[in-house]
Amino acid sequence: MPNLTLDADVIEDKETLGGGGNSRIWESGVYNTIIEMVTVEESSGGATAVNITVKNTNKDSKVFPLRDTFWITSGKAKGQNPYYVDKAVKKHPLPGYTSANRLCIAVTGKPLTEVVPNGEKKTINAWSYEAKKEVPTERFVLTEMIGKPVKIAVQLMERNKQKKNANGVYEDTAETFESNEVRYFANAETGLSVGEMADGVTEAAFMSDWHNKFAGTTIDRTNKKLKATTTTDTTKASVFS
Repeated sequence: MPNLTLDADVIEDKETLGGGGNSRIWESGVYNTIIEMVTVEESSGGATAVNITVKNTNKDSKVFPLRDTFWITSGKAKGQNPYYVDKAVKKHPLPGYTSANRLCIAVTGKPLTEVVPNGEKKTINAWSYEAKKEVPTERFVLTEMIGKPVKIAVQLMERNKQKKNANGVYEDTAETFESNEVRYFANAETGLSVGEMADGVTEAAFMSDWHNKFAGTTIDRTNKKLKATTTTDTTKASVFS
């Protein structure tokens, strides 16, 4: 198990509002969800990720379960650390670490460092790139979170698809796709975001404010140097499908 303990000099990020048929894409907004699965996995390069799958509790919702991945440590080449160092030589948690930590606190009231050690190896249905379908696979599952409710803030993003160039390096193409990112988490019962909980706030406001600002919006992360072409992927499959 990788070291997930942040050094005392790591500066944690603050919450900020910033600047037909079933769909695999969720519109930007705040949703009440149930956690279907949470796993911890390691990449071939040694980076550790927390993978989540949540479903919308609204029975009338016509969206498939949402999946997201939070990278909580760097790979072996960068020391497998849960933080990065900025140009001012100050440490900050990896964005994925912050998200996974907020998830754990919103659901269990405990940080990532206390939830992960309680996980168990389980055989679950997981996507196999070789078989091109879900097959029974052993995964490290954060079992205490399965089936628990959590409120999430989801952002719809537009990005460029990538492919390998002649040198075998992935680069942006003009074709674009839509995907989702879970930005923030809140306790399902109180509605309090993790930041509000940490600040001792008793009346929830952050998630509502976030929803009012971002609901229905799309964040454009496409390469402006490329002329976009219309994708032929009518299912709008997310990058985690």
